[in-house]
Amino acid sequence: MANQYQDSPFGVGKYLHVNKADRGVPGKFESAPTFKVDLSLFGEEALELKGLVDERAEAAHEAFKETDQFAKMKPKDQRELGVYYPYEEVEDDNGDKTGEIIFHFRQNEKIKLKDGTFKTIKMGIYDAAGKEFNKLVTSGSELRVRFSTRPIMAPSTPKKYGVRLDFMGIQVRKLRERGGSGGGFGAVDGYVDDGVAGYEDNSEARDNTPSSDDADY
Repeated sequence: MANQYQDSPFGVGKYLHVNKADRGVPGKFESAPTFKVDLSLFGEEALELKGLVDERAEAAHEAFKETDQFAKMKPKDQRELGVYYPYEEVEDDNGDKTGEIIFHFRQNEKIKLKDGTFKTIKMGIYDAAGKEFNKLVTSGSELRVRFSTRPIMAPSTPKKYGVRLDFMGIQVRKLRERGGSGGGFGAVDGYVDDGVAGYEDNSEARDNTPSSDDADY
């Protein structure tokens, strides 16, 4: 079961796919269309979010060991089953931790509903005043993420079970523009959209965001 949505601290977004879902490399490394944010955080805020994620991932791992799915696994796979944590702690060339933690937020573009049908997601993107806007959000922008955690078996070898960081929207405090050219969030100091569309219409986002009522998000 997923937890309720909450807001991350503000950090720097990396490898962003929020205006359009990432589809991989057509014909070679194609993947299910997925919205993505890698959020870089430092210091106490990074450690606080890490602690929350660790707690939920480890709880999900322990709960999974009580399921029929776990009981049907081979004894070797049971012994080797690790905990999946959806972040990485960055190290320098000497292998020492730098204090930077990069959290991986993901959201499928197509969500299967409980009745077996699918709906297509358009990610919610908000400026510092909490207003939706349509400009392209690129790596290096300062933002926060509205997310929930969901138990999953990670696609890894050996297998790992933990949580994924699903997300339904971002709020941009500082937009990094190229070429120099759920509900909503509350207002904060920072970038406010000028109303000029710089990418594509995002007006349907509020009707198509994921929720805990969906069967698979």
